[in-house]
Amino acid sequence: MYSYGELGEKLKILRPAAATAGKKDWLSLGELNEGLMKLREMEEKETESRIGGVSFKDLRDSLVRLRKSSDESSKKCNIFSPRQYVFRRKAQARS
Repeated sequence: MYSYGELGEKLKILRPAAATAGKKDWLSLGELNEGLMKLREMEEKETESRIGGVSFKDLRDSLVRLRKSSDESSKKCNIFSPRQYVFRRKAQARS
């Protein structure tokens, strides 16, 4: 995450030439959105080079899939309290 100042400096660098020619002090929402998308692309390229060729997006997707499978497997495991265990054992003995 960036501080407001850091984000402002990075967006100034990515600011379209048309905006700097008019010398306006503000960005339209479209310009802001484009700047943020460009900044994210730059960060992904930078991160990709740091990880050694593994895409940050692929890594994030893999972690999400691992978490989902972990959540699903934990739902499948039936962990009972001692009281529930005794109750179930008695119910099974009756049947």
